[in-house]
Amino acid sequence: MEPKFQTSFIPKNPIITPEARSTASSPLSSSVNILSALGTIMFILTLIAAAGVFGYIHILNGDITADTKSLALVQSEFDPATMTSLVQASGRIKSAMTLLNNHISTSNMFAVLEKNILPQVRFDTLDFTVNVDKTMTLSFTGQATSYAALAEQSSIFSTIPYLEDSSFSNLTLSPTGDVTMAFKANINPTLVSYKTALQNQ
Repeated sequence: MEPKFQTSFIPKNPIITPEARSTASSPLSSSVNILSALGTIMFILTLIAAAGVFGYIHILNGDITADTKSLALVQSEFDPATMTSLVQASGRIKSAMTLLNNHISTSNMFAVLEKNILPQVRFDTLDFTVNVDKTMTLSFTGQATSYAALAEQSSIFSTIPYLEDSSFSNLTLSPTGDVTMAFKANINPTLVSYKTALQNQ
């Protein structure tokens, strides 16, 4: 039997060169696959986030609608005339509180002076002034039987917290031996507060 020889020079299988094999299995193909997967994941995450935002906005709109209806219901339960009356009453109460807080009562001041003035000291004139800046000043003139009595009186006044920056001035020895003087001090507002006087009753 004679041997058969191949008469065609065209290969039956495709010829793959080593360079082609290297390109087919190169890292570039793997990178493309990874990027494609990451893109798909990011797209899915974006859809999920968008759905979440849409759902949250829907919930907020529902809450706003419910609160608006509740507010309208509450407002409808109040009589406008009653509301007007309550607002006017509130204004009158605030005005009364302002008057009470700003009202001055000198009864406490005179009580403090009476309690702390020595028998050896007497006063001829007394002046109580409310200044433009709302500070209050007490001033008077008088006489003391001696410098020692006047010094003792000054020491007593210095211990009274309601009398601030108190001082004696214009000291003069009279022919009868008495010491004439002038006194001045700033008054702590709580001493002449009508509200404080009511609370102490």
